[in-house]
Amino acid sequence: MSYPINGKMVFVNWTPPYFDSKNMTGYRKLQLNEIYSLDLDEYSMVDYEYYSHQVAIINARKWSTFPTKLYTDRNGFNWYKKNNLLKLFDEIDFEVLENYKQNYSVNSGRFWASGKVYAICHEEPPFIFLDNDFILNSKPPEWIFEKDLVFPQWEIQRGDYFVTPKMLNDYDLDIPNFSQNMMMPNTSFLYINNKELLTKLKKQHLDMVTKVYKKDIPDVFNVLSDQGLIGYISRELNLNVDTLEDMMYLAYHELDETVGATPMWVGESTDKEKLDYEHLWFGKYRLKVDKQYKEERIKEWKKVIFNSLI
Repeated sequence: MSYPINGKMVFVNWTPPYFDSKNMTGYRKLQLNEIYSLDLDEYSMVDYEYYSHQVAIINARKWSTFPTKLYTDRNGFNWYKKNNLLKLFDEIDFEVLENYKQNYSVNSGRFWASGKVYAICHEEPPFIFLDNDFILNSKPPEWIFEKDLVFPQWEIQRGDYFVTPKMLNDYDLDIPNFSQNMMMPNTSFLYINNKELLTKLKKQHLDMVTKVYKKDIPDVFNVLSDQGLIGYISRELNLNVDTLEDMMYLAYHELDETVGATPMWVGESTDKEKLDYEHLWFGKYRLKVDKQYKEERIKEWKKVIFNSLI
């Protein structure tokens, strides 16, 4: 098995959530609190995201033969241009997400992953999607290209992230392929090589995010409109699915030594070839609160940027 000839490395930067802090909750609200000192009339990034995002793109170019593509809107395009970052991409599309912003009414504060889902549904498979904080440190293993869908890990949802039929009924939400007890895929990395998955995902996602809700939209619906739908559709289509990690992530883990404490990861490792990567999502809280650690990481990322030939 070898790399597909026409694949791409896809990044998405949808800016409306940046300007919709009033509707933000949870982590995204905490994140926006960091940038209130910036000019909220113009899109920007906090410092550690500014540098790590560049490294994510640089390393995608380093460790793959695929060209890099960016989906963004006009605000995003102007920001990349202002910061001389357009050169990081082989292809840039701001029309898809600009048209999305103009033609659909979406609560971007609650459905802050919507731009990502909408953009990838317009990309022709096969392709690899990377979150803006997903940094490759090795070449993607060739086995992934034998699959219809590959993502980092399955996640076992619990607590506030566990969705029941009653919750869907309470919000008058119809998801025909809903499966209460199945795991959800983490979507920070996606290899997709199935057009039907994207066609169904686009329709179901738009049905969910453009719906007029009579009650306050819970945080979990953002996850449901992204990770949940991809999981349900992959089961419906019986896709050939695999994960980068063997272990499964457990939501609302306890990480202490009390009786019956739940671990962060469950399962057993195998000997399949692994991808070396860093997903900064897990470490962003430390970047927020540990100034020395943040300065060390930024210094590290600046060195990568300086040494790149782009």
